[in-house]
Amino acid sequence: MPKEDSILDTKIKYRGVFDLEVLYLKLRDWLMREGYADPCEAGEKKYSEKIKPNGKQVEIVWETSKSEEGDYFKIVIKISFYVIGLSEVEVERDGKNIKLDKAEVEIKFSSSLIRNANESWDETSLFYKIY
Repeated sequence: MPKEDSILDTKIKYRGVFDLEVLYLKLRDWLMREGYADPCEAGEKKYSEKIKPNGKQVEIVWETSKSEEGDYFKIVIKISFYVIGLSEVEVERDGKNIKLDKAEVEIKFSSSLIRNANESWDETSLFYKIY
């Protein structure tokens, strides 16, 4: 039977001007470079977009994982994006007007380590009890 331990539970908040698409793609690219499954292909658990009077409200939930040490260990990462008041603004950068997003964004990260993920060790074995 697999055993699960929490590794990290944290969040980041930001209010201001940014590029949501770049944030989304950069985080996705980083996860894939680190060997995790593509969170958009297999792990996008939720994508919702609602139009509100103060702008769009977007919620995106990813869950991705990777196996280590012959599939005995599995690292699972869950990332939740909450975007409130999303609107498009024009900003001048290097003498050019570019379109960016203005909103309040909160990104929650949680991760866990699953031991005996492939269920290769019997629960009564000495190694299972040690690890």
